[in-house]
Amino acid sequence: MAPHLAALSGVILDLGPGTGAHLRHIRPEAVTRIYGIEPCVGLHAELARSAELAGLRGKYTIVAAGVEEALRGSVVGDAEVDAVLAVRVLCCVRDLEQTASGLWRVLRPGGRLVFFEHVRAAGAAGWLQHLYNVLWPHMLGCRLDARTDEVLVRGLEWTSVDVWEERDGVMPWVWGKAVK
Repeated sequence: MAPHLAALSGVILDLGPGTGAHLRHIRPEAVTRIYGIEPCVGLHAELARSAELAGLRGKYTIVAAGVEEALRGSVVGDAEVDAVLAVRVLCCVRDLEQTASGLWRVLRPGGRLVFFEHVRAAGAAGWLQHLYNVLWPHMLGCRLDARTDEVLVRGLEWTSVDVWEERDGVMPWVWGKAVK
C-alpha cells in the first residue's frame, strides 16, 4: 500500500481513515489538502495525532461525516479532488453504486481513485459470505459479500483501471487504482 499512498498528491479525500495509521506513507510536500472523512468521533483525537506526526499539520482536515454524506457536496464539489483513498470502508456504504458515481464526480480529470477493499469470494466461500451477511452488517456495519471492485469500475468513464487480488484466508481483497 505504501507506494500507492506515496504517489498521492494535491487535494485528497481520505475515506474512513480511522486512526490514520496509513498517513505516514503520504508525502506531506505533495499534499495541498486532505479531507479525512471519519464518522467515528471517538477516533478523531488519534487521527489528528497521526496527521501531526506525518507532517500534515494545517493540511489535514477531519470531517465528522460518513462517505455518502460527504459526497452530497458538503465537503467538496464536483471535480475538486485529485485523489480519493478508500481503504476498507466502501463495504459499509448503503448504496455502493451511487457512492461510486459520487467518487467519480468529485475527481478532477486525471484524478485517481485508490482502493483496498474486501470483496465477495467465488464458489462456496462466496455463498458462506452471503449467509453470514444476514447478520454481519447489523453487528459490524459492513457487507461481507460486496462486489466493490466490480461496482467501482463498471459504468464509469475511467481512462485506466488496474485491479489485483490477494487473499487472507478465505477473504479475497482487491487493490485498485482507477484514473478519471
